[in-house]
Amino acid sequence: MLAFSRVSTVEVSSVKLPISFNMKAIAEFEKETGSQLFDLLNRLGKSAFDSSIIPLIWAALEEGHRIDNKEMDFTREDVEAMDLDILMLFIGALTESVERMNPSEKKQLAATGNKKKVSLAKA
Repeated sequence: MLAFSRVSTVEVSSVKLPISFNMKAIAEFEKETGSQLFDLLNRLGKSAFDSSIIPLIWAALEEGHRIDNKEMDFTREDVEAMDLDILMLFIGALTESVERMNPSEKKQLAATGNKKKVSLAKA
């Protein structure tokens, strides 16, 4: 099978969990939250403890497990209840994923996040 996505691992309690911050995971995050990835990254830059990252982590875990053909033996509720030190492991994996992007991809991500929606009201 041709792999279009990289799979990283996050080790939690001696278990290596496959995770992929790919386009499908990002799209699922954006669909669920109505927020763009760039907006989340900006919020994380200000405060690492932003609970709105949970949908992205969940989607990335689903993708990592799907790509590696592994079953998830935990629930979304388990992920939502993770300790802060474990959350930081996932944020580290997200940071590594973003750092792998080339400068033009990062610029495009920033430009997408900077787009403003304008609504013209009729007078």
